[in-house]
Amino acid sequence: GEEWSRLNMAVSLNRKQDFNKNIIIEGFNEASSLSTIFLQNSEGLTVDELDPFSNYLAWFTYLTDTISDWKGPGPNTSYYSNINTIGQNQTLKITEDGYINELDISVSSSYKDFIFIGASMGLTDIQFTQRTNYKEDEFISDSEVSSIENFTYNQHLDVSGDGVNFKIGTFIKPVPFLRLGWAYHSRTYTDLEETYEASMETNFSTGESYEAISPMGMFSY
Repeated sequence: GEEWSRLNMAVSLNRKQDFNKNIIIEGFNEASSLSTIFLQNSEGLTVDELDPFSNYLAWFTYLTDTISDWKGPGPNTSYYSNINTIGQNQTLKITEDGYINELDISVSSSYKDFIFIGASMGLTDIQFTQRTNYKEDEFISDSEVSSIENFTYNQHLDVSGDGVNFKIGTFIKPVPFLRLGWAYHSRTYTDLEETYEASMETNFSTGESYEAISPMGMFSY
């Protein structure tokens, strides 16, 4: 009735977060190689037990390999690296893009210019993509036989999802100079799905080249 007045409705779209980013890191490292990490994480495991997104790719592309003179007992769980000498150029490129958009739908009203009430619902849309490209080349090597020219390790992550949140607030004006209010903002309840994969390529100075791609990983939360 006329006791309720000032009914307002609004719809707005806001970009709450922008994920666009490009990073390049490069330098010569005489102390360590990523291949050493793959090697250490492979030790004690059979080939079937290797992580399909990292260590298995290194084994499949001959960046690492099982030793040929394994004397057991049991299956071969010892590895070596085909990089003869540590000391190489390292380059890491990271490309990120995506956003968090929120659509807000709100309504407000007042009763007899005494109680003022407002509420809104926010609907979020989330998209995020990250691509990393890691490369090692220009190795210092004491051997020209079966030495590695370079290797690359790529990772690709996609995240998408949506969410919802609620806001409600009210205040009263018992006298013209006094206002008493209360408000509640809920957390944003979000449903996300990730897909990710990795790949590797190893190139030898002899001209041989090996590539491997991981399975597609999926995770929802």
